[in-house]
Amino acid sequence: MTDWDIEQRLDRIEAKVDNLLSFVRLLARMELLMARELDDVWAAVERTDTVTAGMSVLLTQLSQVIRDNAGDPVALRAIAARLSTQADTGAAAILANTPVVEPPVEPPVEPPADTTGGV
Repeated sequence: MTDWDIEQRLDRIEAKVDNLLSFVRLLARMELLMARELDDVWAAVERTDTVTAGMSVLLTQLSQVIRDNAGDPVALRAIAARLSTQADTGAAAILANTPVVEPPVEPPVEPPADTTGGV
């Protein structure tokens, strides 16, 4: 094997290593993006948990108000009207504050092409 052959093989090996390093850098960037997206998901889950807890308290209080006024049809109609208004307001707020976001479509990640000739 001549020095030229060895140099050619070393060049191909170096090119493969460069390809691998590029791929590892790409994976690191993707991992960072995924971590950020996961943080956003966790924040949304926490907001949902807070809203759910608030709704549970509201429903518990509402059931007690209804029980307290079970014998008063006028009071029950007033409670029903107030509840309807609050439900409409809550639904409008949810729609107004829920962004419609299409998930990004990213092409599949493929490893760098082997440009070294198979060494």
